[in-house]
Amino acid sequence: MMDQSKLNRFLTSRWELFTLVLGNFISRDSLKNIDQSSVSHPYTNQAHELLGSLINFRHDINFLFPITRGLLLILIIGILIGLIKTKAKRKTLDFIGITLILRFTYQMIVSNLLLFNRLKPNDELLIEVILLFLSSIITFGWIYWRVDYKCKGGPNKHITLKHNSYPFEYFYFASIGLHSRVALTSSAETFKMKIITYIHALCMFDLFGLSFSHSVALALKA
Repeated sequence: MMDQSKLNRFLTSRWELFTLVLGNFISRDSLKNIDQSSVSHPYTNQAHELLGSLINFRHDINFLFPITRGLLLILIIGILIGLIKTKAKRKTLDFIGITLILRFTYQMIVSNLLLFNRLKPNDELLIEVILLFLSSIITFGWIYWRVDYKCKGGPNKHITLKHNSYPFEYFYFASIGLHSRVALTSSAETFKMKIITYIHALCMFDLFGLSFSHSVALALKA
């Protein structure tokens, strides 16, 4: 039986892995259960055409998803049991982090396209947007931590934080975007971080707009 101290060391030494896995888990694929025939022809607008192309493309590469999930599972298990260490572990975690960024970007694009195409009910779309809010905190929190805390110059070079002892501070900083985009962008110290915080702020504006649109649509149906 693992004692409390060993369990704490196990969890704290692998917090980054658990966080990235959680982020990938809650990043749902909005197009997973949408059939190609759901998008009627001819296309009525550019958003409709782009969504149709995206659904067709996803259908063509559908065989890759089980392979990707299997590869990620092998890498996760390798880190958990200690087979992947040092530099290989860092590269593996970065790879998992990049997959999270790609999933978040993909889901943001799809969520905006689905706003103009009535292929899913608004309540389901609203839940997906709420999950995107949570995913944004994990995604950008990890990016902030990776860029600032792990940089050669040390913590607080790219972002001004009151506390820098724990990675949690970076995820708290990412959550600031939910209520204050000004505080988010004004804390960036370098050009690289300013670009990242502005992209984060734009994503927050977009998500608030999507949640408002779906909430109004639900209210009008009630």
